[in-house]
Amino acid sequence: MAEGHSRGFGTVALVMVVGIGLGLLAEEARADRIMLHQGQPIKGKLIADKSHPGQFLLICEIGKTPMVLKKEEIVRVTPEKSALDDYVVLLDKERPDAAAEFALGVWCEEHNLKDLAWVHYELTLKKDSTFGPAHQKIGHVLMNGRWLNSEEVKQAQGMVKFQGRWMTPEERERREELATKAAEGSSWAKRIRQLRDGYVSPQTNRSQEAERRLLAIDEPVAIGPILKILGEDPLPAIRGLAARVLAGIPGVEASNGLVGRFLIDDDEQVRQITMNEIVRRESSEVVPLLVRSLRSTRHEIVNRAAWGLGTLNVPLVVPKLIPALITIEQEVVMVDSEIGGG
Repeated sequence: MAEGHSRGFGTVALVMVVGIGLGLLAEEARADRIMLHQGQPIKGKLIADKSHPGQFLLICEIGKTPMVLKKEEIVRVTPEKSALDDYVVLLDKERPDAAAEFALGVWCEEHNLKDLAWVHYELTLKKDSTFGPAHQKIGHVLMNGRWLNSEEVKQAQGMVKFQGRWMTPEERERREELATKAAEGSSWAKRIRQLRDGYVSPQTNRSQEAERRLLAIDEPVAIGPILKILGEDPLPAIRGLAARVLAGIPGVEASNGLVGRFLIDDDEQVRQITMNEIVRRESSEVVPLLVRSLRSTRHEIVNRAAWGLGTLNVPLVVPKLIPALITIEQEVVMVDSEIGGG
């Protein structure tokens, strides 16, 4: 790799093609394959930097900034013809205005030197910031009399950048809220696991303290970890505890969690514990989900939803219960025509 720092083309305007000496460079300008002391050969064009004797700039077909090389770093140069031969000749010619600079950029683009073309389009705008064709080449957009780059266009449209992506302020706010909840949920998950382990501890004091702290939880952000860690625990006692913990959290989300646990738990005792907590919730929070569950294709879910609605004593849902609980079975029987008359 080059020693020192790379130089932009703005500092290369006065350099010219010269021989390195010791037979490294031919006198005629050619594209070169340069072998360095370390690494694979690099294809490009070496030009001397007059302001730094013994130092050269390597212009490549790909890349905007020349590589700085010292004479002693170069092992061998193999001439190879390419568009860079003509480029270094054109580069050495005077370009008095923006139009001339732009013309060299167009020439580079036509000869598949796209990075070098970009360099000259940018130099064009340094000479004349109003030069429209160069703005268009770089991808700028004219808005309200100003040329804007892609980021400025997004800003003008009211977009904001978040985690490397452009989006509306509302979307960024939503993503920030989700990220905050995810971080809080992770913290709660760790805490609930610790309390769960404390609850099953053989030490009575530790178990009672863990239960007290679990039942004191009242933050909705803890609902997800409670359902995942306690609600899916293999021990029925822990799943029953999950219902009691959810009961201490206000809101529809906790009610949905209770109903969901009631419908899917296979342990009858756990379902009864959960139902005891459901009856204490607002009917408007639990009845709609139980009613929707009557349409389930799983008969055990339908039966549990019906039982839950019956326990809640909601007369208005009786018309929905009847068709849900009636099972109609059809059987096709083949009858002999001589016996059945056809």
